[in-house]
Amino acid sequence: MSAPGAASLYHRLPPPPAPGFEQERTDAPSPRRHDAAQRPVVRPGLRLIWTMTGLYLLTELALNARLLDVAGTLTTAAEIHDVERFGWMMSGIALWLFVWGVWMLPRGLARRWPRATWIRTGAASLVLCLTPVYYGEQALIDHLTDNAGGDLRRAAVVMRLLTDSLSKTREDGARLLAISGLDLAGDLLARPEGKTFLALLPFLGASVPCLEDKALKVLDSLLRAHFKSSYGNPDSVYNERFRASVARLAEMYRAYVGLENKFLRRRGSPGSQSRFRAAGRALLARAGVHDSELPFDLDWQKFLASEPIQKAWRRMLSPGGAVALAADQRLAIDISPDALERAYEVRWVEIERRALRSAAKEFEIGGSQEQRSSDAARALFVPPIALFFSLLGALAHIFKFANYSSQFFAWPAPLRLAAVWTLFAGLALSPLALPNDISRSTVFAYFERTLTQRHGPLTGPALAGGTKWVVQAQAYAYPANDFVRRRLFWDWRFALPS
Repeated sequence: MSAPGAASLYHRLPPPPAPGFEQERTDAPSPRRHDAAQRPVVRPGLRLIWTMTGLYLLTELALNARLLDVAGTLTTAAEIHDVERFGWMMSGIALWLFVWGVWMLPRGLARRWPRATWIRTGAASLVLCLTPVYYGEQALIDHLTDNAGGDLRRAAVVMRLLTDSLSKTREDGARLLAISGLDLAGDLLARPEGKTFLALLPFLGASVPCLEDKALKVLDSLLRAHFKSSYGNPDSVYNERFRASVARLAEMYRAYVGLENKFLRRRGSPGSQSRFRAAGRALLARAGVHDSELPFDLDWQKFLASEPIQKAWRRMLSPGGAVALAADQRLAIDISPDALERAYEVRWVEIERRALRSAAKEFEIGGSQEQRSSDAARALFVPPIALFFSLLGALAHIFKFANYSSQFFAWPAPLRLAAVWTLFAGLALSPLALPNDISRSTVFAYFERTLTQRHGPLTGPALAGGTKWVVQAQAYAYPANDFVRRRLFWDWRFALPS
């Protein structure tokens, strides 16, 4: 007979194992539980912020490649400004991503925001982050440009001319300008480090003492070479421009003869001569010549030699005023292509020489050279700032992307952070140990010394080191960045609508 409670205790015991099977030990973890313990716990929202950061990083890399293409080649101020505006927008989006990842995403997940709240909050925060950053960076560049003194703005104009001369070649393939201490043979200036050097050259040269005096010594020869490279083939210009002007003058002469036949046939009729003069003034006005009259009885040669027609002819050969002829330049129908080129060259060199030798106040706001010096000053400040912060922004988001990526693995936190920081430090510091043909040149070492001497013991070395870092980093970053821009962004030029 069993003791009281023995039956109930017996029924609480687990049943014996079936024959041929061993009972599973309850103290050993199952394989499924072991795998789950090894799998990392992915916090909510990680995949979203990881994707957003990755997309931003790809866009930043592609933008950096486009920025170097624009700043390091012969482009217009409008193209530089288009990429510059996109960069301001990207800075605002970077701030928004930071706010989203640090504050909005954890707060929204904790409070279980509905979809409508996510959309409203995301849109509002994007506007609040993007607007002040975009207009703040624009105001910073405008402030630097507007507050640059006349001497600095004139130096920027001179450096813009020198930079363009380095980029252009003569008919024999030689550069318009050579720099002692830098071998420009081959495709050096077409490589990433060469493009970076051209983009930074106005900033580097502005620190050189007595730059303008050195440049003005070779100004005339430099201007003539610059003109010849821009003018094009003399025969082509003659055929396209001069022959077209002669055809227009022939039409004007036929109209002039028609006026004579119409009004002077009846010379004795009252007012015929005054009506002829009025019709002649209207004919000249259509050619851009005002307050002038055509005399009577002109044959073709005398018609071309008359002063009103000479004025109209010079206007026809000076489209838009880009390359104008002198006001006293006499034109004839038998002028040769080379003589026409020399006429353009003399006038253009004279205008450029007078402009570059103007007083410093003419380059300030309100001076005769204001627009030109403003564009040059912008080219002085924008490329160094944009290239440096573009690379810095790319590095920062590589760090963020690597940090988010590491959270998908079941690594201990110290190991994960050590791996991310090692990657970041390697990418940030490795360019300093990778010199190239530009950074090894004696002329670049000269620019480094002038930066250090001119800007003091603290700012000078920082500027020199930062410049060297950009030149050496772009040599290795540009190929990958350009691949991203051409393959993933379909060769997009990053131009925002005006």
